[in-house]
Amino acid sequence: MVPGATTVRTAGVNLHARLELPDPPVGVTYIAIDIGASATAALRSDGQVVMATDLGWQAD
Repeated sequence: MVPGATTVRTAGVNLHARLELPDPPVGVTYIAIDIGASATAALRSDGQVVMATDLGWQAD
């Protein structure tokens, strides 16, 4: 991951394009990322964690 990235690209099976994370809002960047076999989680600079799984994506 490139520090301050605004786009996260994933790799894997991704049959239904559900492992892709949305671009963050303007002025917010991704600062950490963790990936697994069927999920990706990314921490944004605004403190929100965005997760993508084979079930879709959500922000908490």
